[in-house]
Amino acid sequence: MPTLTAAPYRPSSPLTGNEGLAIYRGRNVKFFGLAPNLYLRSYAGSENLNEPIPAVPVTGTLAFSPLSNLITGTGTNFQGELHFGDTIKAGTEVLKVIQIISATEFRSGRLPRSTETVATATIAPVLFPIDVSRGSLIHGNAIIFDKGTIVAVGNGTLRVNGSVLPGESLSATRRAQVALYDSATKTYDVYDVGFEDSPDIANTDITVVGSGGTKNMSAGYYSFKVVYFSTVTDGWGNPTPTMLAGGIAGYHITAANSTFDFDFSGDTPPDKADGYIIYGSLFNNSSDQSALNAIQGGWFQIGDPVPFTSLTAGHYVFDYTDFDASVTVSFDNDPPSDAEYVTSLDRYVMVLSTNGRGVDLTGRESETSPGPFISPMKAENFDAYPSAYKVPTEKGETIVGFISAAGRFFVLTPNTLQAVTPTGLPTAPFTCRPFWRKGFQSPYNATFVDDTIYAFTTSGMYRSIAQGDEGNESNTFAANVTSETRDWSGAYVFTEYDDKNKEICFIYSAAQQNDNGYWESIILPYSLEQQDFVPPVVLSDPARDMIVSGVANVNGHLEFIAGGRRAATTDQWDTFRYDTGDNTGVGWYIAWNYQDSGVELTPKVIRNPRPKGLFTNAKVQLYATFPNSDIDVSDLETGANPVVEFDLEDSTSVKQYKIFKRKMKNALMWTARIEGNTAMVGEMNQFHELALDVAVSGQNR
Repeated sequence: MPTLTAAPYRPSSPLTGNEGLAIYRGRNVKFFGLAPNLYLRSYAGSENLNEPIPAVPVTGTLAFSPLSNLITGTGTNFQGELHFGDTIKAGTEVLKVIQIISATEFRSGRLPRSTETVATATIAPVLFPIDVSRGSLIHGNAIIFDKGTIVAVGNGTLRVNGSVLPGESLSATRRAQVALYDSATKTYDVYDVGFEDSPDIANTDITVVGSGGTKNMSAGYYSFKVVYFSTVTDGWGNPTPTMLAGGIAGYHITAANSTFDFDFSGDTPPDKADGYIIYGSLFNNSSDQSALNAIQGGWFQIGDPVPFTSLTAGHYVFDYTDFDASVTVSFDNDPPSDAEYVTSLDRYVMVLSTNGRGVDLTGRESETSPGPFISPMKAENFDAYPSAYKVPTEKGETIVGFISAAGRFFVLTPNTLQAVTPTGLPTAPFTCRPFWRKGFQSPYNATFVDDTIYAFTTSGMYRSIAQGDEGNESNTFAANVTSETRDWSGAYVFTEYDDKNKEICFIYSAAQQNDNGYWESIILPYSLEQQDFVPPVVLSDPARDMIVSGVANVNGHLEFIAGGRRAATTDQWDTFRYDTGDNTGVGWYIAWNYQDSGVELTPKVIRNPRPKGLFTNAKVQLYATFPNSDIDVSDLETGANPVVEFDLEDSTSVKQYKIFKRKMKNALMWTARIEGNTAMVGEMNQFHELALDVAVSGQNR
């Protein structure tokens, strides 16, 4: 008596009948236990977290057809509005941006399935973790630090758990922005990171006053530089040119207790600045030496930063000695370049995908994102991103995404995966080197779990086989599911970890349409406990699209944004939590590979099936192959045309069902299929085994 049980998922196995026991087709089930002691339970459904995230309209209209993946626009601004990896919903079509060619042309990751000439379009939101919360934008990401400070890069309004920031909301751009949390009011204030300009103060705005001092400055010559300072970020900008009397020599102190009067009244500081740092030259033991120092430097910070509130009618008066001087002025406190993403490593904030070839748009620098550089902040200066610190990818490949890892991170490019690691050197803090010679079509193609990278590359599914060296990647683990993924476009694939089920989930967004014409997405899980694939989960709804546009692992949960059209209403994008639904209305099935019971040329009688499990709305089906007949695999997928079929009564706990007196004759190969639908609140369906009798009969055929 053979017994069909939970078994490895083998959709790519041959139809020979002599394969070991495997699940050949299946949907919406999960493995429990450890092989060989496994059983299956039904997928619980996805919980709607009731956090709708609005999409953003695309300016103009789009035209496309199944003849080309080139999308053309009329009145569009693709270079300004779109980013690599964006999900575009245009009419009933789902497009993924893999190349922005001009203001009116971009390429999609696969051929459209419909034709449109004047389609209006929207850009769907993405999802990412912000500590233990869900963050969403239209593109890009945000990171959070202690005390609630948030830094964001991208496009769209930042939302945390579905809500805009209290106080001042953050509308992300390619320029990094910081949202600073006020714990007293529980609100945020938003500022650009960095300072574009230095203070507007000229040498004529400095006057030597022969009185008022207390430090008895040495008679000699002095010069100055000034920078903006922000107490909210503890950062500062680039210095003014050297300020000399008449522009040629130091300001001359000739009388005891003289002071310097700085007139800042003509300066208009940026909103974030709330003070100045003044740097001055030193006396350094002699008047002659001070004259030389005033021209050649160096310049040292004089006392503490000067808050604007310390100015009197725009003036600041002070004197100093060499003992009041501290750190030297620095000249490379540049603001961050345009970027696509932001991350942090080894106490450094860094913006990613900077200094690309640009798009030459009015009001934007021609050198902008995306690009081939990682741009870290300067140590201890949150607002400074020196050009000398920028780290290029090998061969100048454009960065299209990134994943964080233990003590480093990896950047995705169209042709490689490259590792970014700290060097410990203050002036060159990071290095970038190739890790895989495999490329990517989406920012969300890879994830890092337990020292292993899992990714959907331009060559299919891969994972790393060691932590460290270039070329250590393998795709043999995915060989058994190649029939499922061979037609997947990487631009539509998300790869993320599901901590609840200990699975790597490869998610193919907008994979197919259901019977009602709404888009479905397919999740193909790889179980880390079983080291094998699990039958796919299909995200489907009879009254709405389930187009996945964003995926993240948030506080131990796999969460995603999915949406599109809804019946008789407008589009909507909602946030869901994977496999935590209410168990209602989730259909599932499993079908095993065909068996010949070790007697390939002789017909068999299959009879007396006896199932064991917890089932609702379930039935058992038996299939056979006969001499000179086609093997219709689609019947196993849909449940059509079984030779034998019978219903199972509902149960509320695992049940040993009776033996059903059913018989299937003359089968050269045979298999079974069982399906159910968890249209109830309570226990999820479980499958433990299906026992059958197999008897050889007749003559060899």
